[in-house]
Amino acid sequence: RVAFFNSKTGGHNRIIWDAAWIQDSKAFVTVARDQKAILWKILEDNTVQPHEKVLTLDNPITSVDILFSSQSNHQKFISVFGLENGKIELHEFSDETGWTALSLLEKCRHTATVNRVRFSSKVGEIDGRIERASLASCGVDKAVKLIEIKFEM
Repeated sequence: RVAFFNSKTGGHNRIIWDAAWIQDSKAFVTVARDQKAILWKILEDNTVQPHEKVLTLDNPITSVDILFSSQSNHQKFISVFGLENGKIELHEFSDETGWTALSLLEKCRHTATVNRVRFSSKVGEIDGRIERASLASCGVDKAVKLIEIKFEM
């Protein structure tokens, strides 16, 4: 075991429902019933430390994925979150600014809890900037949704 955290030592204070690695494997994100997304950095000595900038949403977060691109790393990346109320949200993380909301995918929301969100491994990039990405989601409502996301250049 590399590191251990629980509600007494830091991090989440409710059940953790999902986790996703950052592309460079120097960090990962966990999401939980406590409505928080926490970025965990893996330090030089192979210990794990939560980032001080924690994202808190308005509903429990049930699923997370990270968009892999040529520009993604543990200092800047795009993530998607599935929520207990069926919403799907896109956020960007930057070491400098923390979490920034990019979009609420309202037209693609589920009518019940989102169980999984996953980006396709194929990402449309122009000059290292993400232009588009495909996302799949599934939920308790027994629906599978495929979403094409276009990013502003």
